[in-house]
Amino acid sequence: MYKWNLPERLTEMVNSHHDLSRSKKFRKESALLHLADLLVHARGYGETTYVGLPPFDPKALTILKVGPSEIKEIYLKLEPRLYELKFFTEELKREMT
Repeated sequence: MYKWNLPERLTEMVNSHHDLSRSKKFRKESALLHLADLLVHARGYGETTYVGLPPFDPKALTILKVGPSEIKEIYLKLEPRLYELKFFTEELKREMT
């Protein structure tokens, strides 16, 4: 990602979202991506090299200052949005072929 000259904020969060200790300047962004990655995989979307879900780092909740009740609310609101995205991407694929 560095050779593509992408913004440091983006490269750090992508490179550290599986290991939050690697994040130095953009801890909130890395924690947010870490949590989003976990929630999306928990709903069965995306691909991972892990068996099951990627490991969860509880430091993400501390960094983001959220608790389990907020995560549950986000999780429940996420499904309809992912469902919309699934149909959008499938339609886009059809149009591109």
